[in-house]
Amino acid sequence: MEILILREEDILEAVDIKDIIEADKEALKNYSNGGSDIPLRTVIDVDKDSSSTAIFMPGFIKDKNALGMKIIDIYPENIDKGLVSAPSTMILIDKENGFVKAILDGTILTRLRTGAVSGAATEVLANEGAKTFLLIGTGGQASTQLEAVLAVRDIEKAYVCDVNYERARSLQKK
Repeated sequence: MEILILREEDILEAVDIKDIIEADKEALKNYSNGGSDIPLRTVIDVDKDSSSTAIFMPGFIKDKNALGMKIIDIYPENIDKGLVSAPSTMILIDKENGFVKAILDGTILTRLRTGAVSGAATEVLANEGAKTFLLIGTGGQASTQLEAVLAVRDIEKAYVCDVNYERARSLQKK
């Protein structure tokens, strides 16, 4: 059986933030209506000294016959090494036979999904005339959160806060 592999560039080429916002809203409704089975995640402490952990997050969406698992590793010290602090991989499984159908770059999926949830929440909950946005943190999801909010509101001014001033300034310049 052939396994489809989708890297960050493949995923970014195939999606638009507005489409992801709509998909997030549909997924949240589906979950709220009991249409998915999302068990508690399994967390393994890899290194207590550095707070490194491995997290396994399985899920099944009944209506979509979508079965899979996200594997995300949290390595806080990666930031100081110039590496992603939460690399992840998504594995899609064929519900009919249990074989792996695809392996996707979960790091970009997480960034896009989380950013799009911010856009969905802003679209549904924020004042339609909102012109100001505050972004707290400059991690991997920050730019997609800003992009998603800008996709649903005509923001004129965005503030960026982070514990590291240089990272906040760097994001502001983008």
